[in-house]
Amino acid sequence: MKTRREWAGQGGSVLLEVLIAGIVLGIAMVGLSLMISLGQSQVVGQGDEYVALYLAQQKIEQCIATGFGTCATLTETICYNCTTALPVGESGTQTFTRATTVTHPDANTDQITVVVTPTFQKADPVTLVTVLKNV
Repeated sequence: MKTRREWAGQGGSVLLEVLIAGIVLGIAMVGLSLMISLGQSQVVGQGDEYVALYLAQQKIEQCIATGFGTCATLTETICYNCTTALPVGESGTQTFTRATTVTHPDANTDQITVVVTPTFQKADPVTLVTVLKNV
């Protein structure tokens, strides 16, 4: 009987300890899964920034090659890699809006500004500015 009296005050304490450990483990797992999800979104956003930078650079090089006079101020929507096997963005077909602005600050200077914005807002817009001095 002494054995039962020693255990009588501790009934259910093991169950309580297991429940508390399960709750702590569950909270840790939720936090870990949120961190993994956020990390994946950051990776996708970084890839979109590289593509946006490439598209802005492509437009500036095109305007330099053909001359700023042939580049019009326009806004276009570009679907990058829509038909290739290399997916970009979450859905595999990321689209971008590329706005090109050509200005002439003075008689001898041409300036082109290209702003590329991903449609899915995982990445920030990329802005490139080039100035050409006519001598």
